[in-house]
Amino acid sequence: MNTEVKPDWDSLKSQNEDCKMKTTDPSHYKVIGKLFRYPDCTLEDTLRQMKRITNDYLETQKYIDSFRLHISSHDIDTLREYYISTFDILALCYLDIGYVLFGEDYLRGEFLVNLQAEYRKAGLSWGKELPDHLPNLLLLISKNNNRDFVDEFCWCLLIPALKEMIHNFNSETNVYKGLLQMLLIILEKDFTYLDIEQYHIKTGVKSDFLDCIGCSWKKSKKNVKTF
Repeated sequence: MNTEVKPDWDSLKSQNEDCKMKTTDPSHYKVIGKLFRYPDCTLEDTLRQMKRITNDYLETQKYIDSFRLHISSHDIDTLREYYISTFDILALCYLDIGYVLFGEDYLRGEFLVNLQAEYRKAGLSWGKELPDHLPNLLLLISKNNNRDFVDEFCWCLLIPALKEMIHNFNSETNVYKGLLQMLLIILEKDFTYLDIEQYHIKTGVKSDFLDCIGCSWKKSKKNVKTF
């Protein structure tokens, strides 16, 4: 059984005094990640926790309000059918970030292998889903005490992937598209201080995060360590 390693955020904060991130504690990503998991009886509690988070990101309130209305208007079986039709049967959107970034390219395999190493360092398990499953990644971000990894992964890879997911989402009324937009807003506010080039999915420009699989990218001004 894996034991979670609690990040020493006070120490990290002292080492990054010039950091402009909205918060030095990314624990809110663990809560947000629960919204993207298969619906269960914990959803109401998760929504209560989200109230504190949206108070810090007021522009996201409309998205969580829509999701709250969705939850309150349907029973658990209907919620599960809606989830499955969104992410599995109809595949309006894929939650596997590596697939969004690389499709069926072999790079996704290398990406997954390196993610597994990050989970192990953080004392986490990816469970029944793949390591690049969005809820798993948000948990990893919340528990990983390697700030360089968190910065680099969120800004350079996760944000471009979310933009691609939102752009390709084949429904304007699906509440999960709103949750993706909410997550994108929060990520961009939290990591807007980074002066690093982001991964470009369609042009094939790779990020430094992927140095270990033979790829490269350009950095501007600020150096960020790879893991």
